[in-house]
This record gives sequence, C-alpha cells and structure tokens, in this order.
Amino acid sequence: MNISRFQPQSLKARLTLLMLLMVVVGFLSLASFVKSMMRDELLRFTGEQQRLALAVLVSHVELGLKERVTTLTTVAGRITPGELADPMAGQAFLLERPFLANVFNGGVVLWNRDGQRLTDLEFKGLGAVTLPLAAQELSRLLNGGQPLVGRVHRDAQLQVGVFAIAVPVRNPQGEIIGALGGIIRLDQPNFLTPLLDDPYGKTGHFFLIDAEASLIFASSDHARVLELLPPPGQHPMIDKFVAGFDGTELTVNPQGVEVLVSVKPIPVARWYASVTLPPQEVFSLITALQPRIRGAYVVFLCLVALGAGWMVRRQLAPMTDAVQTLRGFVHHNKPPQALPVARLDEVGELVSGFNQLLATLAQQQRVLQHSETFKLAILNSVTAKLAVLNAQGVIVTVNEAWQQSHGTSGATEAALVAAVGTDYLAVCDEASDHTVSDDGRSAADGIRAVLAGLVPRVYLEYPQHTPTQTHWCSMSVTPLLISTQT
Repeated sequence: MNISRFQPQSLKARLTLLMLLMVVVGFLSLASFVKSMMRDELLRFTGEQQRLALAVLVSHVELGLKERVTTLTTVAGRITPGELADPMAGQAFLLERPFLANVFNGGVVLWNRDGQRLTDLEFKGLGAVTLPLAAQELSRLLNGGQPLVGRVHRDAQLQVGVFAIAVPVRNPQGEIIGALGGIIRLDQPNFLTPLLDDPYGKTGHFFLIDAEASLIFASSDHARVLELLPPPGQHPMIDKFVAGFDGTELTVNPQGVEVLVSVKPIPVARWYASVTLPPQEVFSLITALQPRIRGAYVVFLCLVALGAGWMVRRQLAPMTDAVQTLRGFVHHNKPPQALPVARLDEVGELVSGFNQLLATLAQQQRVLQHSETFKLAILNSVTAKLAVLNAQGVIVTVNEAWQQSHGTSGATEAALVAAVGTDYLAVCDEASDHTVSDDGRSAADGIRAVLAGLVPRVYLEYPQHTPTQTHWCSMSVTPLLISTQT
C-alpha cells in the first residue's frame, strides 16, 4: 500500500480516517450505552437474586422464632398458679423439661405478675444472663399479653450478645399471672448459626440487625457481629432500613464502602435482615468480558480500516485515473484518452466532466497547432530574417530565411544569426562592438529596453565587411519581439 495515500492532503486518507473516526465514536457511544444498560440489568437481576436469598433467610428466622414462641406458649400453658407462687416448684417444673435446653441455649426465666424474677434456670453452666428483658419490655408483656422478642443487647456481666423470647403465663380464667422467657446466647450455637455459616456469593454477606438497638447481632461476616450502626439521623439509608424499607439499593455502608444491599424487615422481632454485595462482584461479568470485547474491537477496527480503504480506493479509482491522464498529458505530452464512466454517480459525473474537458483541450490543441502553423507560414513568407524571442531574450522560433542564412553571412551577421533556444541577448553582447545604434545603444541594450517596456522600438545599422565588398545591415526590435536582418 502506498504511504502517500495516508498523507493528510490525500482525499482517500481523509475519507478513510473520517470513516474510522465515525466507527470509533459510534462504537464508544454504543459501548457506553450497552455498559450502562448491562450495569442496570445486572443491578436489577442481582437485586432480585439477593431478595430471593434474603426471603429464604427471613422465612427461616421467622420460623425459628415462631417455633420457640410456640414451645414457650405450650410450656407456659401448663404452669399452675401454685408453681408461680413457690419458686422451688417453678424451678422443678422447668427442670422436668430438659428439651428446653435444646431450644434456648441461654436458659429460661420465670417471672410473676409483678415482674419479679422467680427462677432462673441455666442448663449448660455458662452463667446466668443478667437482664434477659428490659423493664419496659417485661411490663409491655405483662400488660399486653402478647408474646414478644426482646431487644438484642450485650449482657453487662457475660459481655456477650443475648436476647429473650417471652410469653405470658395465664391462670385457668385467662388472666395474666406471670411470664415465661427463653434466652438465646449469640456466642453459642443457636438456631441462627446454620443460617449464617456461609457468605453470599464470593464477597457478600448476610446480616441480622436489631432495628431498635441499631445492632448487628448475627452475620456471615463474623468480624462485624455486635457492631453498632450509626444512630438515627446520621446515615439516611440506615434510617430508611430501620423505618421498614423492603427492597434493594446501591449505597455506601457505614464503613464507606459502596455495596448493593437488599433489605427485608422481620416485623415479629423488630429486626431486619440484609444482604450486601460489592459492585466489583456485581459487575464481574462486565469486567470479565472487557478484555475479549477490546480484542474483538481491535480486530473489528482493523477490518473496518482495510474495508474502508479498499472501498474508498475503488470508489475514487476513476478520479485517480483522471489525475494520471492529466499528469501524462502535462508532463509527458501524451494524447489524453476519454475515461469510461462505470457508474452514473457523483464520481461518474466528475469523470464525464473530465471527458468533456479532454475534448475541449484536444480541440484547443488542434486550434493552437493550426494557429502555430499559420503563424509559421506567415513568418516564412517574409524574405527578411525573423526571430521571435521570449521575455528572457531566448529564441523560441525563426523563419526559413533566418535558418538559411546561418553560416552564409558575413562575420558580424553570422555571429548574430543564432539557433532556436539560444540566449540572443548573450549573442548580441558578444557582437556589441559592431552593432551600435545612432544614439549609441548596443543591440543587446536595445532588446532589453524593448523587453522592459522602456522604449517602443529600437532601430540600428551596422557595417558588414566581406572580402569583396562592404555593405550596411539594419536590425529592428519591436514589442512583438521579432528581430530582422536585411
């Protein structure tokens, strides 16, 4: 491929580069649109997957809580007023039900109607929890009569995360006479542990958060267990989650890391569950495809460049042929030939115009040749010796009388009769001693004055000596640049 075709002044190069630029801009715009669309679709698809996984987690958590509420309700239904009146009897009643140890790893607690702690049974010797339920929660239970899941908190004595599930104890008349609670210690295996053993995906995590305490109490990211979240008013997204948000958001977590988080509330416990995934994993498909897309784009761009160059050369081939024809006509005097019109498009119209130009040039050349022949015939019809000079004083044409006298005249005249192509001013300078006009001007000076437009005409006479005789010759120089000798 000729390098000159890619020079800036080349129309082929400019058209090829313009097409490549349009392809590059179009591809980048399309790539940006597709990438944005893929990001939105991946966010939507991943969010749906996260919500499905979260729904499974929440259903298991709710099922575990309901099973424990049912267990406590069943046990509380068998507690008599006498067992509440006698702490030892109440302790014995609970000891007769060892299955509670498998349900509540932190033990069980029995309260009377006044909220006094009657008995505290710890099955595994791990130590009794100081305050299973806050006073407000216990009062709400005893007055409202609805089972509740207590606030998750860090036990002041054990320094571990705990929460309690409590139900009311009623007499045969249905009156509330006390409360029974089961305690879950989060530092020991419990019903939530198998739900949060594994992370979500490669780098994502599940979280269970107590909305009232703003506390992460269970997570597959064990380093964040018992982490306190920002209090109300400091993190808008956390406030939104606490208020009961159910959905997916791309946000920044309290650690300042951007994550895709899905949230689902657990109303029965005033908790909410969340699952987070870093955008790097969400968009890992795009990241994995980018090297292949770039490679395919480079190959595509090379093919477009080759195809564009070939197409431009093919479409502009008639113009190239026209240029070559003109070049041969101008520089090599080749007779121009009409070019074929392959297609009746813009290039075809240009070639048709070029063919018309060639016809006009051929006609003008014939006219010029006829004119030159005519002028030469006029020059040859004159018996005087005539020479035509150009603006530089070089002989461009002579008549036959001038040609025939070359070598047959006297010395001075022979010196002045020069051939076509000779610098006649230099010839006249050499013979200046013999060719002087009446005003003292030499032939060379006279010719220069006429060529410069200083004088309208120069006439001079000079002697011509031969062995047998002496006669006078004259030279007339006019703006037509015709030099004559007689």
